[in-house]
Amino acid sequence: MLGPGVGASDDGPYDGIAAALVRHRKLVACLARPGKGTIRSMIGWMRHTPRWSVISVCVIAAVLLFVGASAHAADLLSHGLHPYAWAPSRLNLYWSSLALFDTLAAVFLIRGERLGIDLACAIMATDLAANWYAVYGIQHSSFAAQPGLQRLTVFAALVLGTAPFVRRHLAQ
Repeated sequence: MLGPGVGASDDGPYDGIAAALVRHRKLVACLARPGKGTIRSMIGWMRHTPRWSVISVCVIAAVLLFVGASAHAADLLSHGLHPYAWAPSRLNLYWSSLALFDTLAAVFLIRGERLGIDLACAIMATDLAANWYAVYGIQHSSFAAQPGLQRLTVFAALVLGTAPFVRRHLAQ
């Protein structure tokens, strides 16, 4: 056994530790056994993401997507489809289209639909790639000199890193 007091049913101070050790041993045993159950067990714990954390991520992502949509809409209204003179047309058109796509993703997230997190992931991946290309390939700048790119990278990490946990809890 685990030792005196550990795993006993006397509701002592070690009961939580014993339960954690049992869960840890089951996870290690599952990962050590190859087979089709391994993948299922590895992602099975995603179903147990607390509802409050899913709601928090969706609200934070939706608010930040609305901020991005507002910035793109302001650029679109003040400068038209080509707000950045230094950028090629395809980048300008892509960034202008984000006024619509950011809004759609935020609305779907607020409504609790999977399409919202899927669209947000696609937006973040492509927007991050476009901005990194613009900074390094066109402007010949650095990551440290671009606070906007730093913020976008953190937001992309949040969206892409939490998407597997959030997606399972959203409606089709």
